[in-house]
Amino acid sequence: MKTRTLYLEQVLPFMDRPLIKVLTGIRRSGKSCLLQQIHKEWKVRHPRGEALFIDMERMSSAPLRQPDALDAHIRSLPKTRYPRAILIDEVQDIPEWERSVNSLLKEGGWDIYLTGSNAHLLSSELATLMAGRYVEIHVLPLGYAEHLDFRDAPDSDAEFREFLRFGGLPGIHELPRSERPRLQYLSAVQDSVLLRDVVERNSIREPKTLESVVDFVYDNIGSFTTAKSMSDYLKSQHIGISVATLQGYLRALEAGFAIYQAGRWDIKGRRMLEVNSKYYLSDLGLRHARLGDRDRDIAGQLENVVYLELKRRGYGVSVGRLGELEVDFVASRDGQILYVQVATSIQEARTREREYRSLEMIRDNYPKLVLSLDMHQSHEGGILHVPLRRFLLDPPDRTAMVVS
Repeated sequence: MKTRTLYLEQVLPFMDRPLIKVLTGIRRSGKSCLLQQIHKEWKVRHPRGEALFIDMERMSSAPLRQPDALDAHIRSLPKTRYPRAILIDEVQDIPEWERSVNSLLKEGGWDIYLTGSNAHLLSSELATLMAGRYVEIHVLPLGYAEHLDFRDAPDSDAEFREFLRFGGLPGIHELPRSERPRLQYLSAVQDSVLLRDVVERNSIREPKTLESVVDFVYDNIGSFTTAKSMSDYLKSQHIGISVATLQGYLRALEAGFAIYQAGRWDIKGRRMLEVNSKYYLSDLGLRHARLGDRDRDIAGQLENVVYLELKRRGYGVSVGRLGELEVDFVASRDGQILYVQVATSIQEARTREREYRSLEMIRDNYPKLVLSLDMHQSHEGGILHVPLRRFLLDPPDRTAMVVS
């Protein structure tokens, strides 16, 4: 089991602190393994301490779905003067779980770690109960650097194609390298996400219509869209759905971490715009398993990879607008901004001019970056072109240094 160093390093500063550590992310993104690694690290720090690990996906944990039973089980741990920890995997499967956790937090003396596969885990109700007393670490599927680490492989064209095709769910690397078992696995994860974290949790009555919405989003990554335009398209395919219902489906998919919405940021006006967003997927492998090959839209796939990588590095990510021009990403972190354009290639003069023009029109002094599959690097007019794969392989904390 490979260590998810990026996320473990985010958790460790909060170990033994009176805060609930909450790991969120799509199912099978690696939260459970990360929780086991946290458990192992905790035991190293506290060899005489008591740590209770509860996996709610195990049949043996079914009785704990009642809050009182959960509380009784936790309190069955021997009382000791040594530290105690509770780690619960997929805690959202326990109704009113926050009652027990909040009680433990108030009692003190417990180090608490939770994972969840739905954004409602941190709903307004929980935030009210535990305001200022929890920290969220959002766990994404593997990035390209992690993909190579899990494969013990060097960077290559073939490995990058593999990454685009099968995505970053860690479980892929436990399967034979042939296509069929990996696609079967991805299809099973896709079904689990849609059924358990979207349909059941949101009481959706028309799952087939939801699947049509998923297909549309999957087939239009990196394209501007609105709920109205999406609804109109589906109606043209004889799939009747109101704008309000469609918006509810999109929110449910976001809550299950199947998709992410990138809103539009007016660079000149410094404000978010209310219309036209882009949607990106939590994992390209799930899309491939559902829709098959879509090599024609490689540009959208590359955008998706960069969007996730920016989020992985702790950036808030929007899509930029400057008059009639667009900037693929406006990424913000710690009060700093990074402008990013993504292209398949900038070898042709027309393409190069288009990708550079938007960045050249931005009058502030924040870094401006162009990423493409071209292997050369250049720096001109305050704009840095970096091979996309090099950018993905740089350590997360090197992003600012790369563009300085």
